[in-house]
Amino acid sequence: MKQDMWSLFESNPINICVTGGAGFIGSHMVRRLYEAKKCGAPLGHIVVYDKLTYAADLNRLKEVDYHLVKGDILDEVLLQSTFEEFNISHIVHFAAESHVDRSLLDPTTFLTTNVLGTAKLLEASTQFWNHPNSKVENPLFIHISTDEVYGYTLKPAHEESKLNPGNPYAASKAAADQLVIAQINAHRFPAIILRSSNNYGSNQNPEKFIPKMMEQVIRGEPLTVYGKGEQKRCWLHVQDYVEVIWQLILNPKKGQVFNITGTEVYSNLALAQMIKTIFADIHGISIHNTSEIAFVEDRKAHDFYYNVSDEKIRTLFPINKHTGTLADFIKSSFEENNDKCFF
Repeated sequence: MKQDMWSLFESNPINICVTGGAGFIGSHMVRRLYEAKKCGAPLGHIVVYDKLTYAADLNRLKEVDYHLVKGDILDEVLLQSTFEEFNISHIVHFAAESHVDRSLLDPTTFLTTNVLGTAKLLEASTQFWNHPNSKVENPLFIHISTDEVYGYTLKPAHEESKLNPGNPYAASKAAADQLVIAQINAHRFPAIILRSSNNYGSNQNPEKFIPKMMEQVIRGEPLTVYGKGEQKRCWLHVQDYVEVIWQLILNPKKGQVFNITGTEVYSNLALAQMIKTIFADIHGISIHNTSEIAFVEDRKAHDFYYNVSDEKIRTLFPINKHTGTLADFIKSSFEENNDKCFF
């Protein structure tokens, strides 16, 4: 069955460009593509297009065969030359500024990268794929968005729900989503928009909540939690997310928006306490002998919870097949790294 599906691409293998491919989720996507290629999947070139900012790390891609293009998605000339050189047929667009705290301090950078950068990428790919001499058949553009575009809602948000972003990061992603939708409507552009809940997994940037809490408990520092720690988040393993993306590459649902969520929901306080408990259990000590939780001034516009339904995608693909829970991941991360500062 798998080979029958792949035979559709035999004459035109998938040449894929992953923007932000040296970032956290992007690097997991590149690794998934590389593993699929080794197993005979119809993949040609795997191109990592990345500006290599502070959030990028090429060490995440050790032992992976890929082409690196160091550049900004605002660079139209470099985008076009990259598409031409590798005959790009598929784009998975991860490249973005994504830290809410940073967006509150410097919203212009988020608007420039996330909105204007997406516009440039849409324009360049449209021109390349629609060129009279283009040899690309069945192109696909997967735009990586976020559940934060919905803001806090009492009822579960569906794909058609109103967007109500509560911070500059979410606003920039909502604007980018609208650009993709406009391109779909105006040009029948072959795009899919994915809005996922919080991801966790290996090699995440240390400014994010889980690696930050783990690093603090390792160092014996207070675990800094905003407000009273009441805000809740839904957690999705990054490998489950990239698996869904891979399935959509093979079975594209063009013109669609999909929410993708995990199944584990924790308040920030509960998650910090879980990290303390697991650390204490590993070392055979009392939780009272681990770092204290320090409540700090709450973040501005701190959404309480992103209440999102992913019923639509679950009718198509199985999700959350990764072995283990969030607690399992935290435990194994502590054990495998022997309490070194590893993020």
